[in-house]
Amino acid sequence: MKKTLITILATISLLLLSGCANAGKDQIVNVGDTVTLDGSASRAKNGWTILGYEWKQIEGEHVQLKNKNSSIATFVAPEIGKKKQIKLVFSLTTKEKSPVGIIRYFKDKTTVTIKVSPKVALILTGYVSSLPNSIVVLSACRSAINGSMANAFIAKGAKTVLGYTDYVYTGYSQDTTSTFMEELFKDKTTLEAFNKAVQKHGVDDSAYGNDSDHAKFRLFGSPNLKLASGKLLTPVSFGHCAGVDVDSA
Repeated sequence: MKKTLITILATISLLLLSGCANAGKDQIVNVGDTVTLDGSASRAKNGWTILGYEWKQIEGEHVQLKNKNSSIATFVAPEIGKKKQIKLVFSLTTKEKSPVGIIRYFKDKTTVTIKVSPKVALILTGYVSSLPNSIVVLSACRSAINGSMANAFIAKGAKTVLGYTDYVYTGYSQDTTSTFMEELFKDKTTLEAFNKAVQKHGVDDSAYGNDSDHAKFRLFGSPNLKLASGKLLTPVSFGHCAGVDVDSA
């Protein structure tokens, strides 16, 4: 009788402690990256069955999780402003069922550290020392694809940065930039000037060509910046931007 009782207790103990949620390894990513939270290594043992998954963010700046009720969820790493990095913490809960119908929940967590791409920081180092209260317009292809370039300029003191999300038609880039600047000279705020440019020329460059990947005009930073007294107090800086292969530089 005593041996049977010990066997029963050991079996019950195994049944109650057989679940294992695994939220995956901690990660370090760049601003704008698509981040994958992978809980597929979670395992149910001794006859248990995983009935479901639930991902939740428990720390850090809020992000929009996709497929949060599956083993693998994703989100886009947010902008971090002037900070060097931020940390987001996520928990994974698995709902598991034992062979005798017992339902239990098991948890694990993982941390995602978000930084500005070192390639972006390298491009700016030595070229730009500071940009206090500046408006920066990046009239180049993919200059605002994920916000990392904008964040690098904001970290140097810029208040507003504008750019394009994909390969952009030259006409759209020139027209939106020109209208944006014209509106600033009319004492409009950066957001008012941006909205006028988009209203006049479109939210993307689809009207300028037949390419399936349309570039959008984007604004980062302060929406309320204005030119002092509606005029320029210092000369305007112009430049040309070309692709740079940092790895081979």
